[in-house]
Parts: sequence; structure tokens; C-alpha cells
Amino acid sequence: MSDNLPAELQRELRLWQQNVNCSLIGHQDLLVSLGQSNYDICTVQEPYIGFNGKSWANSYWRPVYPSLHAPEGQVAHLLLLVSTNVSTNAWAEVPVQSSDITAICLYLEGGRVLFIFNIYLACSHNEALH
Repeated sequence: MSDNLPAELQRELRLWQQNVNCSLIGHQDLLVSLGQSNYDICTVQEPYIGFNGKSWANSYWRPVYPSLHAPEGQVAHLLLLVSTNVSTNAWAEVPVQSSDITAICLYLEGGRVLFIFNIYLACSHNEALH
């Protein structure tokens, strides 16, 4: 399965995490800063969510939303972006029964699997941990 990964990802995995505080400008700046190939995975806390209930991505990133959508009247608290440089054969979304957790698994050489979780922990409660 390692043949599915770009050569760079076979050596190292480049991750970026950022809270954009639901800001459109902050979210756009994040996408520009990430560029086409600086990172492989980006975990976003408090992404900008548009009128259609979705966040923004560009042609360089595949968005992964929580398996459970945010409850009525609330917006998603997190988003995971996977670079298009990472083959869709090299990773899969992991269903998690929470609107505050997003997860993927990366298939590594030797049949190994690496799980990456993006967890939103609100200051007022710890529901994502239960």
C-alpha cells in the first residue's frame, strides 16, 4: 500500500493545525498559507462555515467533515483537510459517532495504519470525550 503514498509522505508526514475562529478571512488565509504542497494534513478548529453548512477548500485539499453533522442550529466545530497530493487509495475516513471528532486512517508500508483524530474540546464541556 505504500506505493499509493507520494515519496515525501513515505519519509515524513507534515501536519498543520489551526483555529481560524470561524473567520472567512482567517480561513482563506489558511488555505493560501498551506499552498499546494507544504503539508499533507491540516486539522482546522472552528472553521468558517458558509450559508450552505459547508466550509471552504480549494482544489489542493479534500475536506473531511465529522460523520455526525452538527446539531440543528449549530455549525461544525472542526474540519480535517487532506492534501490532493495524498492518493485517495492511501487514506480513508473513519466514522466516529460525534459531531466534534473527525478521523482518518493512513495506510502505511508493511500493512501498518496510522489514525489521525481531530477533536474539538469546548471550554464549557467535554462531551467529545464520552
